[in-house]
Amino acid sequence: MWRALSISVLLSLAGLAGCGGGGGDSASTGGGGAQPPLADSVRLSNVRTKGTAQTTYVSNLNIGDLSVTVDVTGDLTRLSGQTLYVIVEDVDQLFLADATLRTSVDGLNNELILQGSPTAGRQGRYKGPVKIRVCTDVACTVQLGNSPITVPYDIEVREGLAFTSKAPLVVEADFGVIPEDVVISYSAPAAADVPSSPTLFAILPGTPPSLDLQDKTPKSAVVQSDPAKTVRVSLGTAPVGTRTIQVGLSTRAPTEAGTVTLNAATEITYVVRPVAGKVAVFDPNTVEISTVASPIYGGQFSPVKVLSADGKRYSSVSRVEYLARSPSGNLDAGALQWVTSVLNSTPSSDWTQTVQLGGTACPGNIMDMSRPCLAPGRYDALVYLKTEDGLELTAPVPVSMTVRLQLGG
Repeated sequence: MWRALSISVLLSLAGLAGCGGGGGDSASTGGGGAQPPLADSVRLSNVRTKGTAQTTYVSNLNIGDLSVTVDVTGDLTRLSGQTLYVIVEDVDQLFLADATLRTSVDGLNNELILQGSPTAGRQGRYKGPVKIRVCTDVACTVQLGNSPITVPYDIEVREGLAFTSKAPLVVEADFGVIPEDVVISYSAPAAADVPSSPTLFAILPGTPPSLDLQDKTPKSAVVQSDPAKTVRVSLGTAPVGTRTIQVGLSTRAPTEAGTVTLNAATEITYVVRPVAGKVAVFDPNTVEISTVASPIYGGQFSPVKVLSADGKRYSSVSRVEYLARSPSGNLDAGALQWVTSVLNSTPSSDWTQTVQLGGTACPGNIMDMSRPCLAPGRYDALVYLKTEDGLELTAPVPVSMTVRLQLGG
């Protein structure tokens, strides 16, 4: 591939003034007789290169830059009023069309930097030259001495880190049902380190990608050991709706310049379908509390994970319904309201909200050692939760408290 780069900045060589002209070099002057050809008067010399031997990987990386430094020597006054063009022949198309040229006023140490192209789809080994011509016209009919410069290279693009499972990955489940794990296969360079545990985060509809999302972590994930080369993602339960789970994998691999980080990413579309009559699920299904019928014993708190179908955070108690005596063995607490307030309600690492519900056999002022206590037995209640703005969850959390005469009894 040929590319013409008009490098008018080269007119600063030797502090020469002037702009314009791309018409080539004249072979004669008004009174001094014929001049020698431009190629005999101005030459490219002392060529130095960097980046001609590279090993890289198909990944998010580009091929490394190729740097060519050259001196322009000779009768630099011959360049006065000239526009110089740099013509790059890149048969393998390993480098981008945009190049960077750094020049000097004395003609020395002029550096041309060819920026490497993306490695995607370029796996293989490339051995060939880049040819660089420096000319006074875009057709390159008049070149400087020693032009073209031929720069051989040996660039290998190896297999990178990539997920190989066919996309799209779609998982569907009814609300409250944990779907099967998603197993995603990947490929990695043989010389690379064992890939690290994947990073995962959820992008909800209308929400920009952010690792700071409150519901960022599906649940858990592990990378199986080689040679399996698979990532197993446990999605867990989630609110009703569709969300995108982004899975990222990272590893390090060697190059001539040192180790580089390779990254791969893929997406899982997670669809949770609504279930008629199911507005929330609790883990455990019933909060079990065991306490002692003694005023010196303050009671007990027990955690419950709450997942609502609408995805809202129900984090405090709205009201409590104490159940009457029943044939199942539940006793009637009468006027004693034994369910205590919520303690340390916090978001979990998945989509659930962890709520601490408590119970005491001797409700009332804890400083009053004469306050009445419940008789030994089992007491049941239904606890309705609400959001911070007062919206009540219509499905209550069942709470069952067993009262004993003494610890361990």
